[in-house]
Amino acid sequence: MKYTIKLFYRNFRKNFTVNVINVGGLTLSMAVVLMLAAYCYSELTTDLYHADAKQKFLVGSSHDLNENEIVTPGILADHLMTEIPEIQNVVRLAGTWSPPVVKTQNGESFETNLMYADNGFFDMFSYTVVAGELGSALADPFSAVLSEEEATRLFGSTDVVGQHIILNNQYHVKVTAVISAMKYNSFLDFEILLPVSAIPKIPLIDNDFNTWTNWLFMTFVHLRNEATVENAELSIEAIFDAHKSTEDELAPDIRLIPVRDVYFSNIDNAWLDFLVIGNKPKVLILTMVAVLIFFMAIINYLNISSFGLQDKMHLSGLFKIIGANQKQLFKSSMLEAVITFVGVGWLAIILAEVLRPSVQRFTGLAYSEEILLAPGFIAISIGLVTSVGIVSNLMNAIKTASTLPINSVRKRSANNKGNLFQGALVVIQFCATISLISFTILINKQIKFGGKDLGFENENIIAIEQTAQLNNEVLKERLLNQSHIETISLTTFYPTKPCSQWGAHLMTEGGEKYIQFTVIDGDANFKDMIGLELISGRNFSNKIETDRNKVLVNESFVKKHEIKNPIGASINDRFEIIGVVRDFHFKAKNYAIAPLVILNRGAVSHILVKTYSGNFEELSDVVESIKEISAELSPDFPVEVSFLDTAVENMYRQEIQFRRSFTSFSGCSVLISCLGILALSLFASQKRTKEIGIRKVNGAHVEDVLLLLNKDFIRWVCVAFIIATPIAWYAMNKWLGNYAYKTEIRWWIFLLGGGIALFIALLTVSWQSWTAARKNPVEALRYE
Repeated sequence: MKYTIKLFYRNFRKNFTVNVINVGGLTLSMAVVLMLAAYCYSELTTDLYHADAKQKFLVGSSHDLNENEIVTPGILADHLMTEIPEIQNVVRLAGTWSPPVVKTQNGESFETNLMYADNGFFDMFSYTVVAGELGSALADPFSAVLSEEEATRLFGSTDVVGQHIILNNQYHVKVTAVISAMKYNSFLDFEILLPVSAIPKIPLIDNDFNTWTNWLFMTFVHLRNEATVENAELSIEAIFDAHKSTEDELAPDIRLIPVRDVYFSNIDNAWLDFLVIGNKPKVLILTMVAVLIFFMAIINYLNISSFGLQDKMHLSGLFKIIGANQKQLFKSSMLEAVITFVGVGWLAIILAEVLRPSVQRFTGLAYSEEILLAPGFIAISIGLVTSVGIVSNLMNAIKTASTLPINSVRKRSANNKGNLFQGALVVIQFCATISLISFTILINKQIKFGGKDLGFENENIIAIEQTAQLNNEVLKERLLNQSHIETISLTTFYPTKPCSQWGAHLMTEGGEKYIQFTVIDGDANFKDMIGLELISGRNFSNKIETDRNKVLVNESFVKKHEIKNPIGASINDRFEIIGVVRDFHFKAKNYAIAPLVILNRGAVSHILVKTYSGNFEELSDVVESIKEISAELSPDFPVEVSFLDTAVENMYRQEIQFRRSFTSFSGCSVLISCLGILALSLFASQKRTKEIGIRKVNGAHVEDVLLLLNKDFIRWVCVAFIIATPIAWYAMNKWLGNYAYKTEIRWWIFLLGGGIALFIALLTVSWQSWTAARKNPVEALRYE
């Protein structure tokens, strides 16, 4: 053992540069793989901790406007409990129209994430109590359950049961329990929990939840063990069908989504701020990236090991001559692999933990530190890395130990089989590199495509979020007196914020029918503010009082509902259509443009301010004056001021984070390939030192030697390009299937990916080839 370690140390020093490259590449690769593994594990284990989760479901539905609806009428819960005996518990969840303000008696106000829930919430979902009693925590309408972080932020302690908090500067609520933060992911993210019975008394949302037309709640059901999902879905559909408002209204198709699947379900999270939805394609793609990086690291190791195999066999022959047996040599070789990979495993864990905060900030790939540093995760990681190292080193160890001494100590010669094997490994590595580079180019192309041609303007527009204290007319008057402010519009439209969905009756010349559509509110300035194009009819007018009952619709509304003459048609015999605007993307391009109605009722969630500032300094002054005036008019409620183009960018936040993470880890894979190619080029130049000297003596130029050393890599890249192109094309098509509007896959993406891979390979190899080509031929011929 001692002798083997000493021999390992000497061999490491003998080829120090190559071994540092090998170990460094392995360590970086494994650190990246561990970070991706921790993230993917965190995502894929979301909501697995809830007790009896197999029998718990979210009531989802599909209708004409939305195939992935998850909100239901509040009154549905009563009917579920009384009419479907297979259901043993029903829990409703609801959010707020906007984040409420919370503070203690003498504390500072700040926004919080609040959720309403029925009394059975803690029977439906598993949470750990820090203080209080969960069974009765939501019994009183003016009671609240706080998260551990929120209790600490408000009071500086978690021992706060019996204390009071103030919501929106007017509602005093008693803290009845504190729950701990979950160690694992969940689709629920809230800081304060209020009972549903508080809604009439603390109306942070519409308190009319006893009708079938007001869809505000997520409804969860706990089925009895003997119940079947199919029968429960049919029973719920029958309840909806029995409570239709008209004969032509279609009851939704019900689907029960398992609680464990909600996080990765393709659902519309509506306006529910407490709901967190994951991206399963992203997780699966990053899992594949981790697998590719892992195998690329092993390929590097095998390639470098195979180039050094002749030296090991030569040394093995000498050991056999002086008395070593085959078993001893095999053990020594395997022990060397174990030492290498155990060391690499520990270094990778340390590096992953050091890089974790920076990687999470840049890519948004968040996971708990406890996962990476958990003893089980560490043991599995080191065990897996070591096992792979042992398996990958097995053939070399057998070959080294079983070779006859006379063959081992003979002069080394070229091994065509070995060259073919190394070439095959390099081709596989370049296949992965070209595929990742091409995919990275496509991701960037799709995200740029998503942010262009949205159908509306967003530059130089500042958005002020409405609060309970802001007086819109006073604010408009004060702001219009400021310099560089062109116009102001009151609206409910804001990118990233969901829109309302209505079902109503459309009356046209062809008759009457029930339709569904999306709704936003905007005043007479809204169309020109964001640059909407009017196709037919007219815009709202501030001078016509009856325009409060007029609406604008988009092209998709006219096409979807097959309206020949939309001008003059009415909705619910109340709202008359006076104009049609060209389609614009009020949601991200992931979604198809839905039928849209723009109302002029005066509803407001945001005040949009159009500026004509000529430079950054003037724009900064405008923003500061807006903040000062808004804060003066809303002293007790924080006012959020933002730019509309920033909100548009946030619409694609997940895609941008995915681009960053994929680009970063693809860059790591390219770097790992470069390290492997660098080591191979070092071996190749050393192996052919005498040949290079002979060629130079016979008149070969430096460029001839460069071509000699580089042509193998060029050939490998070309073969890899042919193999990688159809693989990358298939993966790209699958990924683009998640978008309603997508960019084209053009031929130049693959050509550019292959060209970048070739350039990187030649750049990596050429400096070593140049060094070998510039050597004095006399020194080369004296090499042996």
